[in-house]
Amino acid sequence: YDYSGYGQSRGEPSVADTYADIDAVVDFVTHKYGVGLDECVLFGQSIGSGPTCYFASKRENDIGAVVLVSPLLSALHVVSAPDAWCTPAKVFKRMDVYKNYAVVKTINAPILLIHGDRDEVVHQSHGKALWEAICKHTKPSDAVCEPYWIPGAGHDDTYERNPAEFVRHMRGVCAVVRERHQKRRLAAAAPVV
Repeated sequence: YDYSGYGQSRGEPSVADTYADIDAVVDFVTHKYGVGLDECVLFGQSIGSGPTCYFASKRENDIGAVVLVSPLLSALHVVSAPDAWCTPAKVFKRMDVYKNYAVVKTINAPILLIHGDRDEVVHQSHGKALWEAICKHTKPSDAVCEPYWIPGAGHDDTYERNPAEFVRHMRGVCAVVRERHQKRRLAAAAPVV
């Protein structure tokens, strides 16, 4: 789906509208198709990583998994040089949006990060910093998906670089979601003694 003001969607882009858009899409999918949230894989690419992380962070343990492709640390981090000491992300921190660096720590679902090492729109350092944040807040019992760093990939060609490998990683995420869903079903069906 496209966020308001992006792609084929009408409206003006705004943070509030992207949050409302993901709420509406997930509500539609879960109600129209009867899919549980624990069976859903949220997929956010580039700026879409912001609403995706936001939505997943609002849930306790009921999201199947989260896949972030070319994710950003935050909106202002995109325009901030990775190694600079004085950047817009530091100076205007309070006004920053899509603070994935903070939100990703609160997501209680497996997260797969995919990022190209030649991304000139959202530098790969964003993905690596998010991975570090995830690792710091992961418990031993959590399902962890190893990141997929794609050699030679830029911002918009992560799939095209090696479709078979991309699909393999996505299948791995789906397998984790199925396994977690089955465990929940079995636990719910177990007789109470």
